[in-house]
Amino acid sequence: MERALIALLTGIVSAGVTALAVPRLIRVAERYDALSYPTEERWVHRRPV
Repeated sequence: MERALIALLTGIVSAGVTALAVPRLIRVAERYDALSYPTEERWVHRRPV
């Protein structure tokens, strides 16, 4: 019985940590994408006239 409770609590905690971490990971990924790939606006400015 104790093992089942420990497993349940561990699952709840890990799920909570994942839920909190995911938005941060998404923000970091968006920043990385913005730095590595030119956005539409930058691409327009880079084009030779």
